[in-house]
Amino acid sequence: AVVHEVIVPYPTPLIQTTEVRSTLLCASLQSLRARGLFDAYLSHLSPEQQVEVHALTAGLWLPVERAVTHYEACDRLPLTREDRLELGGDVAHRIQQSLLSVIARLARESGVTPWLVLANAEKLRRHTWQGGGIRITKTAPKDARVEWTAQPCARFAHFRDGFAGILRALCDLYARRTFVFEDPQTDVNTVSMRVHWA
Repeated sequence: AVVHEVIVPYPTPLIQTTEVRSTLLCASLQSLRARGLFDAYLSHLSPEQQVEVHALTAGLWLPVERAVTHYEACDRLPLTREDRLELGGDVAHRIQQSLLSVIARLARESGVTPWLVLANAEKLRRHTWQGGGIRITKTAPKDARVEWTAQPCARFAHFRDGFAGILRALCDLYARRTFVFEDPQTDVNTVSMRVHWA
């Protein structure tokens, strides 16, 4: 029988997501701008929401509803899953400078595998989200299940594929090739990914 080992359990107490770091939304907007998608994105927002987007600055905690509005608008863009994975990878590279400098240093010192990234996933989440939680389960030497729950943005394909893109980009720093597959959703507030690398 295969023994599945929980590497990172859900935090306790596990509470609903309440806030998002504006830095994450700024990085996502920069990625949309870089691909010429910003005007199309704005067209899916109300005038009031457009004003909020133009006034957005990094480094603030915002109500999670701002993230819900953002991902809902992104879901209306005519993008493929691969487009959204690449946008998620973009976001990872934009925010990793600060969040992942420590991991990158450890990797240089000891030749780290993607397990180090995954072991720090919950810590990294806490930099950008208040509430919710990530659980990492080792299912094989180079296979993991990554579950993120109590996350209202999980119902949006753009959020789920973007998260998969972030996972792929971060694991690719320490693997030849990473594959991320989404499990069917059993709960609208939970996203479950299977990560495999070579």
